[in-house]
Amino acid sequence: MRIAVLDDVAMSRVRAWEPGQGWRNLPAAAPARSPATGLELVFDIRAAGNGDLRTFRRVVALE
Repeated sequence: MRIAVLDDVAMSRVRAWEPGQGWRNLPAAAPARSPATGLELVFDIRAAGNGDLRTFRRVVALE
């Protein structure tokens, strides 16, 4: 079952922070060199009415 939780998403991206390596796009083609300590979620959302893009970005620390 699918449930829409966010409408008008134009683009989405997920990246992992690997200490000593930086941000890594997910899914990754190669195995990680070290465990990720952060996760970044980015969504470009079309604004209602005028269609302008607004970016929502959230970074979560992984323990």
